Amino acid sequence: MEEEIQEKKGIAIKVFGVSLFLIGSLNTMLCWRGGLSANTFGPSVMIAGIALFMIGTVRGQNN
Repeated sequence: MEEEIQEKKGIAIKVFGVSLFLIGSLNTMLCWRGGLSANTFGPSVMIAGIALFMIGTVRGQNN
């Protein structure tokens, strides 16, 4: 008997969004701790990560 594996939609997008958020937050904290000037790269990556996580959440609910 073959069991059907139910694939959850949006999980890959959610994981990618969380990883982008973590990378952006680490970049921001390291720039702040190192005394470097504030750049827009870290917060931009964090916002993109949040957006991807929300897209993955919406896709997961539409099963």
